[in-house]
Amino acid sequence: MPVRRSTDPKPLQYVWDAIRSANSQKQMADFQRIIKYLQRNDYCTTAQAELYLKQSLEDGLVLNLNKTTVKGAKVGLQVESYKIPNYELPLLLDDGKDWYCIDCHLAGDVIECRVCFRVYHMECANKKQNIYIRNGTVGSKEVSIDLKGINDVIDITNDNDAPVNNNKHNKVDKQSDNETSATNYISLLMREENQTEYDSSLCSICNMCKLEPRSNIDKEELNYLLSFVHTRIKAWLPASITDSMSMEPKPEWMNDVEINWRVKQLFRTPMNMIVIENKIKQKQYEYLVAFKADVLTIQHNVAIYHGIESQEYGASEYMLEDCRHDLVELSNCLDCYKHSNEKINNKWFCLPCRVPHKLVWAKQKGYPYWPAKVLKETEDTCDVRFFGGKYERSILQKIYIKPITMKVNDVQAKKGSAFNKAVGELLLHQKMLSNPNDLSLLTKVDRKKKSLNSSETALPIVKVMQLDTGKKQNVTIDLSKSDDIFEQSAQAWRIVS
Repeated sequence: MPVRRSTDPKPLQYVWDAIRSANSQKQMADFQRIIKYLQRNDYCTTAQAELYLKQSLEDGLVLNLNKTTVKGAKVGLQVESYKIPNYELPLLLDDGKDWYCIDCHLAGDVIECRVCFRVYHMECANKKQNIYIRNGTVGSKEVSIDLKGINDVIDITNDNDAPVNNNKHNKVDKQSDNETSATNYISLLMREENQTEYDSSLCSICNMCKLEPRSNIDKEELNYLLSFVHTRIKAWLPASITDSMSMEPKPEWMNDVEINWRVKQLFRTPMNMIVIENKIKQKQYEYLVAFKADVLTIQHNVAIYHGIESQEYGASEYMLEDCRHDLVELSNCLDCYKHSNEKINNKWFCLPCRVPHKLVWAKQKGYPYWPAKVLKETEDTCDVRFFGGKYERSILQKIYIKPITMKVNDVQAKKGSAFNKAVGELLLHQKMLSNPNDLSLLTKVDRKKKSLNSSETALPIVKVMQLDTGKKQNVTIDLSKSDDIFEQSAQAWRIVS
């Protein structure tokens, strides 16, 4: 395994800061000054500080030179000092691959992903694989790597199977990030075989792209929906990743030129919320995992620049948590996610979805049975969202779920104004399900209007689908007489119940 860089990113920046600090005070950046600065700011021992400086020299990110002192007790003596490479010098080891592990964000012995620009430690890959196995995402086959030819042989074996070369038929040539876009390498991964096994020749993000469930969403609609996810998560971090969330002022040497130079030295792929926003506007995302990969790249860059103990990295974890939550919601039901974010009017929850949800009576502890939609169902539980109020959500055991065809008296529901409104919404939702052509009626009515203009066409009278209440009575709602469908639906419910 090659060592692409020896110095971890945060200690490297402390070494740079030590040199800049000495230069700003018009002092020589000699060994002792750098060591003292590192001990003072990184809380490290003398041995650790010496190691950081040595590694920075090995990586070519700090240069040493001999200078002759011109004042002080050591005037005329040759003293070893250090400097930062010129801004114009090209990057060392600029082969299109990252320098730091995508999982722990540190330097050291790393393996290059055979598809994308990322690199990773073997130990980190094993941890990620174990997480996938514990979550039941992949099988428990042991994955071993021939480190002498990592891009040629990947053996997957178990007690009953002979070694298999996964890359024999579906090997993907390594390409730099400039040559292969994220969408392209994800498309290549989608075409590979063995989509259920964790591949140790791939980084954790490529394995995520390969193993997570596929979603066939129209490209234009996908980017439209991702704009809501972007709006939700972008507030967690500053617009520029290099900006600090701390109120402390920047050192005088940290100007735009210095920051841009450091970004080039540290980030293989600069990524921030502005880049993601532009990609959404240009409709570049074809897969949910491509968006998630970019968010993970932002977190990787935050860890490199600010460190994993920083406030910025903590904020990036919350950002990633929100992103994962929204992508799961988006995957569960595109229409529910769109309706809840658009909120075109206060009747958005009544809008039907392309794949209709099961309607039930659901009961939370301490509350009566209430009409609800089933968003997701497992063998033992139902993830439901209730009609009325704030459209609260709950995961309930199936013993607390009853079919919507049951009579109200049988489920012992407690009637009241809130319950009547919830049932009114349910009836309206059922009406939209039974006759999708009436969907325009729902979107045209504005709750805030107190009366219809005389020039507007009167809305027709529609029949409302009734629940099984035991009473055979037809109820209609005249949409031209009120701007509040909910109130009329609730009145209709009171009539038939």
